[in-house]
Amino acid sequence: MSKYYQQALVRLVEIAIVQNDIAAGTEAMGKLSATNGASGAVAYVKGKLAFAQAKHDEALAAFSEVPKGSEWELQALYYSGAVQVAKKDLAKATDTYTPT
Repeated sequence: MSKYYQQALVRLVEIAIVQNDIAAGTEAMGKLSATNGASGAVAYVKGKLAFAQAKHDEALAAFSEVPKGSEWELQALYYSGAVQVAKKDLAKATDTYTPT
C-alpha cells in the first residue's frame, strides 16, 4: 500500500463532504478506518463526516479522539465548538472557543 493511501482517503472524505455526497464519504471513511496506524487526520475527518450528517454526538466523540498537539488539534477544536453551537449548547461552545 502506498504511503500516500491514507492521505488520499482523508482528502476523498473531505471532497465528498464539500460535494454533499455522504455515500462516497462513508465509503472512503470505511476504507480509511481499515488502514493501519490511525492518525489525528482519521479522527478529524470522521468527525467532519458525522457533523455533515448532523450526528452531533458522534462528531464530538470523533473530535475528542484527535491527539493533543497534532496538526489537526485546532481544527477539531473549532468543529467541536461548531457542533456545540448546532446543538444549541452555547455555554459549552463559548468555553470551547475561550482560551484558557
